[in-house]
Amino acid sequence: MRKIIIALILVAACGATPARAVDDARIGKTEFHSVVQLQNASGRTFCSGVIVDSKVMTAYHCIEGGEAVYVETIDGRWEAAVWGTDHRSDLAVLVPVDGRKLPKGVKLARKAPTFGDEIWVIGHPLGTYTNSITRGIVSHPSREDGIFGGEWMQHDAGQIGGNSGGPVYNKRGQLVGIVSFGIIAGVYCQFVCPPIYQDTHLNGAVHLNPIRSLLR
Repeated sequence: MRKIIIALILVAACGATPARAVDDARIGKTEFHSVVQLQNASGRTFCSGVIVDSKVMTAYHCIEGGEAVYVETIDGRWEAAVWGTDHRSDLAVLVPVDGRKLPKGVKLARKAPTFGDEIWVIGHPLGTYTNSITRGIVSHPSREDGIFGGEWMQHDAGQIGGNSGGPVYNKRGQLVGIVSFGIIAGVYCQFVCPPIYQDTHLNGAVHLNPIRSLLR
């Protein structure tokens, strides 16, 4: 019986670790509530975004089709208009068509993270698992030739379709990147078999520099 109790305590301790880590990283209500869903007219969530400087920043590839985009926030749903874009960096900024005032949102970091720094990604993977948070490290702080050729930050925090456009935070809960793309690779198969792909943990986020430039 004592062994079972000890085992349960260990399980409980393991389960509590992510919560403590989130607290240490200062990811709180503002950081969560500032993450929004990008939806089509029928209400299907296809991308994420984040409120910063009273606007919604997301990935350009989420809105490049020119179709109507609706934003679901903690306070309601509204149709979006494009305020600005940086195609090369894969960035877009949206504002409400009806002119409503958005909260200030999250803060931009003063400087970009560097090798090995912890980062956090919040978004809506697959458009279903809303407000999911993953943790990783910066694998390389600045690379060139992102999805459209711009500067990007390589990291290994989990992200998948639906996360695009969502925020990447540093340990202070400040915005340091926008989720842009991930790289997958085919698994070698010696014999005839269906295509199988694996996560490479090579994930790209738009660098802080173009984010800051677009918001000026």
